[in-house]
Amino acid sequence: GPLCSDPVPVAHVFAAVVDNMLGVVNANNGTYWIPSRNINTIGNMEPGQGYKVYHTFDETTTFTYDCTYAEPASMSYWPETPVHFTSIQTGSLQPIIINEAKLDNRPLEAGDEIGIYDGEICVGSVVVQGSFPLYTSAWQSCPDNNLPGFSQGNPISFRIWHAGQELEIGAMFEEGNGQFSESFYSVVSLSATTVTQFELAQNYPNPFNPNTTIAFALPTAVGVKIKVYNVNGQMVKTLVDELRPAGKYEENWDGTDNHGRSVSSGLYFYSMETPDSKQTR
Repeated sequence: GPLCSDPVPVAHVFAAVVDNMLGVVNANNGTYWIPSRNINTIGNMEPGQGYKVYHTFDETTTFTYDCTYAEPASMSYWPETPVHFTSIQTGSLQPIIINEAKLDNRPLEAGDEIGIYDGEICVGSVVVQGSFPLYTSAWQSCPDNNLPGFSQGNPISFRIWHAGQELEIGAMFEEGNGQFSESFYSVVSLSATTVTQFELAQNYPNPFNPNTTIAFALPTAVGVKIKVYNVNGQMVKTLVDELRPAGKYEENWDGTDNHGRSVSSGLYFYSMETPDSKQTR
């Protein structure tokens, strides 16, 4: 943190080197300053807080700033605390900027929640407050302290909590490549269409060699199984066997069985099973 005994605005601290600054994050609370996008949820740099600085300098650089700055900036961004999606602040984070989030082409409503996921682990969340963009953070795992979070290189996914239901939502990344920690921050727009019924789509490509994609849709959160069978009715591969939130999904089958062995060429069927339904193609 800064060496001043009183709070100092983050933009003032780095004013002399702002052209080389990518940003600053507060490792304690997940706030950040990104000057190129005019985003500042840190406000003041506080004595005793831990900060991580991102810059473009190639070597050690020395600069000075005035601790007697008379008008410290106030912290103006105080988001509500999510209730449905919860994560653990681990001390290492990636800023996530959500430019918009729509369900059925309508913006999410105030009070809705957005969760950031690495697989089945919620690594960050934010409450919609009626306007966009939203500024939040994803928290990286800390194995040394047994704290769960994202793993570098894994894909970033999102879920929403709307009208008492958890839904999967698609993401289009405007900055960042859709993976955790591949860039200092990510900018994303989210959209989803309400699913009204269970649906198992035709796989594509068909025929295939050796990979094919199986798409399915769930109108509610439910335990679902996606399995592949040969023409004799023998199950050769389980692709999904878990609880999934409502939404649209795609699973890849690489032409192997549950033991990792390539299956012989021929005709195969696949099914989607839930507690109350079963579809086969």
